Amino acid sequence: MTIPVAGEPETARAAGLRRREGGRLEPSPRLAVIVHVLELPAEAAWICRWLTGIALHSDRRRFRHAVVSLGPRTTLHSALERAGVQTHALGAAGKREYPRAVVELRRYLRRQRADIVQTHFFYPSVLGLVGASAARTRVRIVTRHHSDFTTEFHHPLHRQADRLQALWSDRVIAASDAVKRAMIDLEHVPSSKIAVARYAYDFNSLQPVLSGPERLALRRQLAGKDATILVTVARLYVSKGHRYLFEAMPAILSAHPSCRLLLLGNGPMREELMELARYHGIERAVSFLGWRGDAARIIEAADLVVHPSLHEAFCNVIIEAMALERPLVATNVAGAPEQVQNGASGILVPPRDSAALAEAVVSLLDDPARARAMGKEARRKVNEEFSFATMVALYESIYDELLSSAHRR
Repeated sequence: MTIPVAGEPETARAAGLRRREGGRLEPSPRLAVIVHVLELPAEAAWICRWLTGIALHSDRRRFRHAVVSLGPRTTLHSALERAGVQTHALGAAGKREYPRAVVELRRYLRRQRADIVQTHFFYPSVLGLVGASAARTRVRIVTRHHSDFTTEFHHPLHRQADRLQALWSDRVIAASDAVKRAMIDLEHVPSSKIAVARYAYDFNSLQPVLSGPERLALRRQLAGKDATILVTVARLYVSKGHRYLFEAMPAILSAHPSCRLLLLGNGPMREELMELARYHGIERAVSFLGWRGDAARIIEAADLVVHPSLHEAFCNVIIEAMALERPLVATNVAGAPEQVQNGASGILVPPRDSAALAEAVVSLLDDPARARAMGKEARRKVNEEFSFATMVALYESIYDELLSSAHRR
């Protein structure tokens, strides 16, 4: 596809040419097509918002973004299409269907004349790189969304596969400096192979919206009258550190008996965590709410957000809590120090330290004025540092560099 230039002769435009100053004809530019390969489950709304932001803030005169999911269509495909992003579902319901999905991906990339394949997460990166190579797509980018997970939880084969993906790609885009350090130190990926582009957010839509009466009504619905509400938003999985928060809860309840802990998220540890709550005698103070589409409103209604994770590359929940002006206690892991200024926009504590977690939570509940000031500063910080304009500019500089290099080759 070429972009016609006003005043060009029809014969030149038909040949895909444009005239430069001095009268010389050269090939007309065409939109560079970037195809993102990833999973798009219905509950991953943040991925949809993030991809939509990339497309909306991209230079549409030069780049066109499309999204391919490994699995079947979900409601998020329709949401992306309403935002003007083309989508395609490979329909692989399980790993047995991955070979067929790779063949279909190759066909799609050839039909779209894709210039860049940008993959996200582990299996989409494996299949995306294979499909891009088979289609002879010019540029292959892996976006790394995790840091030291494979080392922390003893997955050496996964770590080696991550290294091979990085080496097979033309560039890795890391979500934080912590991700880049982990790749260099643990996977021995050359530093020159890795660029850092932190996540971006739409803070016009991610902001407090509840009126006073609405917030009060939601609080009563969630935890009853006069409760102090703590919220944790995370998959119920070992890496999210729920057990250490449960160990901290008796000390928190001793200082603030009205506390109620709301857990938002599903996962394989649900039954184990329910048993752990009974073991610590806190079952009446803990509610398992599962996945909620109104998570942002529940965060906004809470007194405090607690994120006890053992591993994070760059945590969306931290940013969402800060954007919603909620005081925050999180663990000082991976990308968290790049998001939170400790003591100013949140409190960071060591991972696996239940006593420090309890102390930080109680200190903020004891001092509501400090907690409110911390929430205000948190929103100011994220608005300033995590804009789509900044992230997309970094992405497009990487696209330009790699496309230029591919053209020279």
